[in-house]
Parts: sequence; structure tokens; C-alpha cells
Amino acid sequence: MPLTPTERDRLLLFTAAELARARRARGLRLNVPEATALIADTVCEAARDGHRLAEALERGRSVLTDDDLLPGVADVVTEIHVEAVFEDGSRLAVVSDPFGGGHLGDLAPGAVLPGPAEAAREPDLLLTVRNT
Repeated sequence: MPLTPTERDRLLLFTAAELARARRARGLRLNVPEATALIADTVCEAARDGHRLAEALERGRSVLTDDDLLPGVADVVTEIHVEAVFEDGSRLAVVSDPFGGGHLGDLAPGAVLPGPAEAAREPDLLLTVRNT
């Protein structure tokens, strides 16, 4: 069955979201790709069900909580972009802050931390070497 690139992308997204749903049902916490796929699929399905953009985004934000995620996932995923097909055409849906923000701060993966302060410089030493 020949599929367009868009149809292949949508099926890949659905498959990843189904994997995330199965793992979540088993009580496992989701990683970044699983959480992203589940939210993106929820937005696409809400659009397909006839919901407006704002409603689809709200459904995407409400599908997961911090308890469903591995530590650091909420800190890493700050936005999710997915092209969803609504009744009036396809639009880019941007789910900003999908998990309500991370709470790890400086312990978050990829956090930018200041380096150690420069140590005091040792005084220069003058050494005379004689070859015998």
C-alpha cells in the first residue's frame, strides 16, 4: 500500500504513542520520545475529532502529569510541534510547556552551570638550569 510521507509520519507517530500508552498502562514512567509522541498523537486525534486548535492543545497538555514521566523529562521537553489536520485544514499546533515546567533546576539534564571560580594564580618561579 503506497503511502505519502505525511501518512508515514502520522503512522510512525501513532505507533510510538501506542507504545507509550502500553508502557504507561504497565505502570512505567515515560521517556522523552514516548511522552512527546503521546502528546502529539493526542493533539492530532483531537483535531481529527473536530475540536478547535485551543481545545486540541489543552487536551495535549492534560494527557500526562509529572508522575507519568521519568525524572528530567519535563525539564527537557519545553515545546512540542505537530502538524494536525483540523476541519478547516492542517495547522501547526505548538504545545508550549506541556508538563507545567520542570522542577529540577540545576539538576536538569542539559542545565547550564557556572564553572568553578578561577583559582588564585601561583607566583612565577625563576629557575636557572645549568647543563654540565
